[in-house]
Amino acid sequence: MTAESDFLELYSFSGLFKQVRSLTMESVHKRFDCTRRFVDVSRFVNRRWKYSMPYISSNLGLPFWKAVFDGLPRNTACLPDLYSASITRALAVAQDMGSDYAELMRYEDFRNNVGNYTYHSASCKSDEGFYVGIDLESSYMTLMFYGRASVPEFLYQELIIEPGRMVRKVRV
Repeated sequence: MTAESDFLELYSFSGLFKQVRSLTMESVHKRFDCTRRFVDVSRFVNRRWKYSMPYISSNLGLPFWKAVFDGLPRNTACLPDLYSASITRALAVAQDMGSDYAELMRYEDFRNNVGNYTYHSASCKSDEGFYVGIDLESSYMTLMFYGRASVPEFLYQELIIEPGRMVRKVRV
């Protein structure tokens, strides 16, 4: 095996589910390294979006995490560290799986004073910017309430994101 294929194997979602009994000791160590990297990636993503991610993860489940983890080395090789790569990849996957998920993540960034965008009510300011068709403020407040109450996963799956009208602008 080449060094590149060894590296890609460490970011393989299927590597997390190999049966330990049938593996050599070297394979067991690789599986442990794969698991450790997955835990790092999920920790970075869950800490960045601590209110949005339980909702997104409960609705999208394993396909979301598989896409984030499997595509990490290919799609984020130019980034300086695992944190930046994890955040960038998670946002891209959320965008691909449903733009509402990515909007919730961007809005949470806005509320935490990070990210590249600002938001305001469509009725308050000028027409410049990108119109978002969901009520981000109400949705985010509900997600904060759920997160602080540590609600079980099934409640996130029952949450309805209401339509609304907000404007997203690039932060200047």
